[in-house]
Amino acid sequence: MSEYLEVAIHAARLAGQRQREGLSRPIEVREVVHHDVKLAMDVECEELIRGILRDAFPAHAQLGEEEGGEIATDTLTWIIDPLDGTVNYSRRFPYFCTSIAVVQGEEALAGVVYAPMTDELFTAERGGGAFRNGVPIHVSDVATLTGANISMGFAKSLENITHMLAHMRDLAHVVNKIRIMGAAALDLSYVAAGCLDGFMERGLRTWDIAAGALIVREAGGRVDAEPLGNHAWNVRADNGRIWGE
Repeated sequence: MSEYLEVAIHAARLAGQRQREGLSRPIEVREVVHHDVKLAMDVECEELIRGILRDAFPAHAQLGEEEGGEIATDTLTWIIDPLDGTVNYSRRFPYFCTSIAVVQGEEALAGVVYAPMTDELFTAERGGGAFRNGVPIHVSDVATLTGANISMGFAKSLENITHMLAHMRDLAHVVNKIRIMGAAALDLSYVAAGCLDGFMERGLRTWDIAAGALIVREAGGRVDAEPLGNHAWNVRADNGRIWGE
């Protein structure tokens, strides 16, 4: 295990611990917007993670959901989603996670997704396979859409919601089941583990997918990401079989 992965795991676990502890207190809401909510917990966890990464790798750049940043061209960049599934967390629905990846340009080197409520730690390094709690994982062998369980996500804009509703209408008549759970990084991790066979969402941000996409690919799956600019992507992931139909 590389030093990058060790530090990312440490940071993700500490953020998850803080999230668990936070559920025992009133949840501090910073702002409520249409289709979203901003919590103090997101900011607290990103500050925690950034501090750990900065202490370990002071020369590296950082890009995060709360504090922004850019992907560096001359050094490694850490990409941080401190709390993916904020709306779920705000309602104490236990489907949320922390996502941390380190990239060199456009190439992910290592990624961690940690789901604190189930204590599931998904990890991957480029060329090293994917793991859940240290045990190797692999995508499912489901070969057809008719047998597939897929997850879908709905970003905030009306355009993205309209497109995803059209996809849902078309797929609902074909696939086995559709799930909408609200944390893209965790959805991707479950594709990697074979719990889901596919995932799709429009308008995701780089911090939503950086770690999860690497984990899927290292587990033998496929991720197609269409760049939209400003760290936004249309994403479709699967086990390498079902979207081929």
